[in-house]
Amino acid sequence: MEPATVVVWPDNRLAVRVFQAMGTQWRVGAAGPTGLDYGVVPEIWRRLRVPPDQRDAVFMDLRVIEGAALEQTHSKEI
Repeated sequence: MEPATVVVWPDNRLAVRVFQAMGTQWRVGAAGPTGLDYGVVPEIWRRLRVPPDQRDAVFMDLRVIEGAALEQTHSKEI
């Protein structure tokens, strides 16, 4: 089965790139993922060259994406 194509609006592309770059930075507990390790965010910003004046907005968008990912992950039946 082919993966679905997802269209990302231009306003959200930077936050999606940050989220993708943080793909290995999940904190995990006994019940699975609990959230991203925000301590890594400054390094990701540096590597992706996120302008300082956009970081607050990108962080808020990242939290929305993270929340949706957690909701989806924890909604799956085992």
